Amino acid sequence: MMAIQQNKIAILIGAGAVQNAWEPVLSCFRLINGAEIDSYTANFLFAKSICALRLYSKSLKGMAQLNEERDMVNAMKEIVCLSLKNAQQNGTLKPREEFESILNNLLF
Repeated sequence: MMAIQQNKIAILIGAGAVQNAWEPVLSCFRLINGAEIDSYTANFLFAKSICALRLYSKSLKGMAQLNEERDMVNAMKEIVCLSLKNAQQNGTLKPREEFESILNNLLF
């Protein structure tokens, strides 16, 4: 019997390939801000944290702020990851039909 060789592939996609991809992330920020938030604002908050970490890491005087910001970023990552995991498990996150169509055309 001849063995069939199978190739494994990975496809990197953005949030646009997934229905409701931003909703679990935005719901985390809504808990904090108590107001409507969109993906642009969430991206700004992520970028602000990254810039703060870079800034505080360049100075010994910034060590207290660095540790505080690092703790906030770690807490934010844990909350967002848990929200994404829950959304995946309860079926909130689904591939868009267009994405499934593209995959079918590429792979089959």
